[in-house]
Amino acid sequence: KLLFLDIYMNDTDDVTGIEIAKRIRIHDKECIIVFMTSSRDHALDAFEVDAMQYLVKPVYYDKIRHIFDKTQKLFSENMRFIEVPSNGLSTKILLKDIYYIEVYNKTCLIHTNLHTIKTYTPLSKLWELLDGSPFLRCHRSYILNMFYIDDILENDFLLKSSDKIPIRKDASSDIKQTYSDYFFEKMRNDI
Repeated sequence: KLLFLDIYMNDTDDVTGIEIAKRIRIHDKECIIVFMTSSRDHALDAFEVDAMQYLVKPVYYDKIRHIFDKTQKLFSENMRFIEVPSNGLSTKILLKDIYYIEVYNKTCLIHTNLHTIKTYTPLSKLWELLDGSPFLRCHRSYILNMFYIDDILENDFLLKSSDKIPIRKDASSDIKQTYSDYFFEKMRNDI
């Protein structure tokens, strides 16, 4: 979903676009919000509701085109999935929902935002299916989605889910550098 809001919704109403965006965020964290308004005064408020963009009127075609291009890229990335056998069925898993994958007794456990999926697909095959960034093979038994990293500890990554994922000791500095490169590239693209 893509939603365009103005800060000043109605002259007779005290409800602002920021208030509406806060209400939307309670129920929908994925909605893309863009503010188009005549005031520069609320740009920082827009960041609090994770707005993609804050545009000051008049808004020209090239700005709108840029937003649509960026949104299309996000939507296509959010729809990428892998398909794995699990419990005798073929299961589709959206890549954006995968927090991490671990191997346990020749079974791969794919931890997602909703549940854990068990598959006998080897970790090396899953790594091929994931096709790189934002995924990182940080340990011989783990693959993680760098999007969900909250902090780098000495020997582990701390995820936003509070799970700790070990970092392979013999390649620790390279693995941490890969994450740093990903993080700064993501920050540059979000600006």
